[in-house]
Amino acid sequence: MKDEQHPTGSKRQRAGEREQVGRKRHGSRYRARARAVDLLFEAEFRDVDPVEVIEEHVELAQDPTAHYRPVMPYTQTIVTGVAENLDAIDDTIAEHLSEEWKLERLPAVDRAVLRVSTWELMFNPEVPREVATVEGVELASEYSHVKAQAYVHAVLDRLAERWRAPEQEKTMTTFDEDTAATAEVLADQARSPKAGEQQAPEVDSPADEDAAERAKAAERVLIDQHRATEPRPEDRGSTSEA
Repeated sequence: MKDEQHPTGSKRQRAGEREQVGRKRHGSRYRARARAVDLLFEAEFRDVDPVEVIEEHVELAQDPTAHYRPVMPYTQTIVTGVAENLDAIDDTIAEHLSEEWKLERLPAVDRAVLRVSTWELMFNPEVPREVATVEGVELASEYSHVKAQAYVHAVLDRLAERWRAPEQEKTMTTFDEDTAATAEVLADQARSPKAGEQQAPEVDSPADEDAAERAKAAERVLIDQHRATEPRPEDRGSTSEA
């Protein structure tokens, strides 16, 4: 069947354009955020201080026989910032969840994503709110179940309105990766008006049992990765990080 034509392109083309909004910024800042999610998840799984996890990974990365990836400075900044402000961050996230859902009931992966983005919105004025929100949604789509994008988007959108009004945005004089990301979001929206009109979904909590199962499966993958990469007591320096 022939695809229906539209002044701004076919339905399929426009759907593809909307899907691309927020899916191109996989530079070093995005990787630093993704690593922070991974380390915060590990800290919660192991029930240890996130700063301790960071210190372990930094130490292992300095061992040439361990083959651990270096921990980016911004990853360290995020994880340390989340650890130091965890109560305030969690309280803020909880305020923006629907009444029937509690933060502790969310999948651990989603908690880690929300904590990273909420820290950026609350404590890092150098990150434009569009970037903090879009990158958080992107991380949710990469790490969690299909429904996570919707409620993570809704929570972060409301958070951004509260914590980072446009007139309060820090004016940045350097063209860094995050300002480039903001420019790309705005350019994508300009090329695809429908994408710019989209609002945060009305869904703000995980919806069904299948979605919860997919989230658990994602968590199991991360748990298996951490078990595989955690050094054994008798051979601490020989473990390689995925």
